[in-house]
Amino acid sequence: MHALLPEEHTRSGLPVRLVPGPAARGVPIAGAPPVEFSFAEPVDCDRLWLVFEASDPKAAEYRWFGEDIIDVRLDYADGRPSEQHTLKHGEDVHSANLDRSRHAEDLQSSVAMIWDEDGVRSHADQRLWVFSGQRRLKRVVFRNLSGLSGYAVNLLGLTVGTVTKPAGESWDSGELATYFIREGDRIRLRPEMAERLRGAQVAVADRRGVIRQTEREGATHLVGASIDEPDLETLLSGRALAPRCASFVGIDADVAMIPLREGDVVSGSLVFFVPERDRD
Repeated sequence: MHALLPEEHTRSGLPVRLVPGPAARGVPIAGAPPVEFSFAEPVDCDRLWLVFEASDPKAAEYRWFGEDIIDVRLDYADGRPSEQHTLKHGEDVHSANLDRSRHAEDLQSSVAMIWDEDGVRSHADQRLWVFSGQRRLKRVVFRNLSGLSGYAVNLLGLTVGTVTKPAGESWDSGELATYFIREGDRIRLRPEMAERLRGAQVAVADRRGVIRQTEREGATHLVGASIDEPDLETLLSGRALAPRCASFVGIDADVAMIPLREGDVVSGSLVFFVPERDRD
């Protein structure tokens, strides 16, 4: 049995066991036997976050994309069957050396933290699973599936929580509703916000900084573009970026950004921008 006691936090605010680095690296998940975490009392939750770093001896060689690395079994106390999830190479877990582990925009995990070690930029990954409803979680069991290939994973953080909207609550009563009204698959600014933000365009980015929605039809070409890494780090720390003249996804504009939260965790951001051509 193990207990992960939070001592530090990731860029998005999740608790982790220890700061990564040359010292202790959390709880290793390597080979047999499985590593088990049990709760003294079952926990009601609707999502699970894992934070981990990995060491892949084949990082400089070829390894199959999507290879199964870690089996994650969730056991419940409400009579529900156990659930199985798998951390896969290239999708969920990557070698800590960030210069060799390029995070594409469609990966399942995101960068939880970055540090320098002997001149090498290293990182830990963060993986989120959102359940289809409330669960009563009693145990999480990890098993390394990489066999003799030596893929080692160290668990730095395990967090469960609930941010499900109450029954009957719609999208329009969440945080985004402060700014937007949803119309089918599109969003538009509330009239009072449109008046205050006259001339500005608005985009919604996910926790990786990838733009997923825009308020104006003429800006849909921006979907899929990414916020610059320094700005993303500031947003993930929970801080807003004051208006400034900058290049935003290749557009010279006046730009301001604010983080969006799900509970205590930054889940995305709002970007307000006025392209240079539209300035009065």
